[in-house]
Amino acid sequence: MNTQEHENHIKLKYIILAVLLVVPMLCVPVCASSHSVATTCSSCDGSGVVFLGYETCPSCGGNGFTYEDAACSMCGGFGYTEYEIACSNCGGVGSFMEMCSDCSGMGTITIYDTDGEGNPVEYTETCSTCGGIGFFYYTCDTCLGSGALTEYTMCGDCGTSGIVSQTVDCTTCDGSGNIKAYGTCANCDGTGVVYSLVDYFTYVNMKLMEDSSWLTVLTDPSYMFAYILYCLPACIAVLVSALGIRKAIAFIRDTMNSA
Repeated sequence: MNTQEHENHIKLKYIILAVLLVVPMLCVPVCASSHSVATTCSSCDGSGVVFLGYETCPSCGGNGFTYEDAACSMCGGFGYTEYEIACSNCGGVGSFMEMCSDCSGMGTITIYDTDGEGNPVEYTETCSTCGGIGFFYYTCDTCLGSGALTEYTMCGDCGTSGIVSQTVDCTTCDGSGNIKAYGTCANCDGTGVVYSLVDYFTYVNMKLMEDSSWLTVLTDPSYMFAYILYCLPACIAVLVSALGIRKAIAFIRDTMNSA
């Protein structure tokens, strides 16, 4: 073997040794950190939505109140207001009085007669027509005895509709004029949970904090999967590194012997 081939041979051994030592060890943290764990999203506290701010209430346009129709309080929804005036027919009395024509208002009448001997006699008795009152009373047919008449005028508040429009607090925004706006949480895309890669030890500690039982952790398929992902590359790296060390020792020994 000439000098150039000997140098190339040495370089190749170094390259192989570096690959055997370094690459497997780099795989260990990658595999060990490949376990996905779901946690509650801290941005939205697991709700999936976040508060974006305030926007104008669409129900009231930001006024804080809306209009609604209600019966007019002035006329009670009738459309007219009413008031009473004295009956012009009876002068507000409600009835009329008329003197009895039989007794001329005296209440009694005089009876002229003769006694048994034919002598003229006279006496008085209660008028049967008016019952001794001397007058007759009858109800006014215009006001039906009330003495008053009701007149109506157009209501000054509602015209004749009986309906008025009044303001009430907006129920959508409780009178504030603004409502809270919410949107989908960008951190968790509205799911309420986020997923992160953790290493083997962190995963085991999380499981222990959740379940407080090693038996639960050891029997968890996810744990076994993480265990394999961590230990298998580690074991391979150790074996390959041992092989690399052995090669290195042999290389050093061959180099010393050749010298």
